Amino acid sequence: MANIKSQIKRNRTNEKARERNKAVKSSVKTAVR
Repeated sequence: MANIKSQIKRNRTNEKARERNKAVKSSVKTAVR
């Protein structure tokens, strides 16, 4: 059970990181232009 719980937590943190990365990458693209 602990393994599954940690997996869920990791998925949630990965989701947040991906959202932040997407925002940063898009802002970088606009800055480059």
